[in-house]
Amino acid sequence: MTINDGAGPTSAVAFWAPATKTGQLILTIKEDPYSPAAFDVIRSIRAELAKGTGLGTGGRALVGGAIAQFADIQTTISEDFQHVAILTLLGVFVVLILLLRSLVAPIYLMLTVLLSYGTSMGVATWLFQDVLGQEGVSYFIPLLVFVLLIALGADYNIFLTSRIREESEDRPVRAGIRIASARTGAVITAAGLILAGTFASLVVAPLQILLQVGVAVAIGVLIDTLIVRSLLVPAITALLGERSWWPSKSGGNR
Repeated sequence: MTINDGAGPTSAVAFWAPATKTGQLILTIKEDPYSPAAFDVIRSIRAELAKGTGLGTGGRALVGGAIAQFADIQTTISEDFQHVAILTLLGVFVVLILLLRSLVAPIYLMLTVLLSYGTSMGVATWLFQDVLGQEGVSYFIPLLVFVLLIALGADYNIFLTSRIREESEDRPVRAGIRIASARTGAVITAAGLILAGTFASLVVAPLQILLQVGVAVAIGVLIDTLIVRSLLVPAITALLGERSWWPSKSGGNR
């Protein structure tokens, strides 16, 4: 039995088993089955069913199928992103505090890493949608890129800042920055370029999600390596001077 004439967002066929009082309504969604528009159709159907199914006491109406499963995965990932982000940032922040014996430096180091993540996602979204003409960024991308870039960006910042801290023990902070940048810059930059190139190789993958992950991470690593670690972190540390190591002191002079 056809439920509608196909003029709406879905067409449907219904089956009913009188003996068990069980029915099945098969919906064919006209949208791309893995697109946000298809997920919105699933959510609108569930919202309508939640208002009242008319099945009487004990009656239930469930929405299943591949599209519904992917819609549930998207919702779960979006909800878990907040928890993962909080735990990741908190863990990295604690490690920075213990390593640098400071409360100030870890704060601006975390902010620079977040800036790198936000910038990379903005550039990647513009590239995928406006340049490559894709429908959008996969809902897997923000979580994956966040975890990878926070970990990688924090590593590079730790390498540089810990060396600045060591070099500032018996000399002014700005002199320590110059020495630390000179001695670690080539190694960190080379590591960043190799890592970015490795992720960029995913552009040849046939799956769009792998392409998006590779490009987004490669952009983030380049931003972190060439801008955040090379320019932004040393500049902030130079401006703050000895205050970067508060409440402890490095022993040098500003």
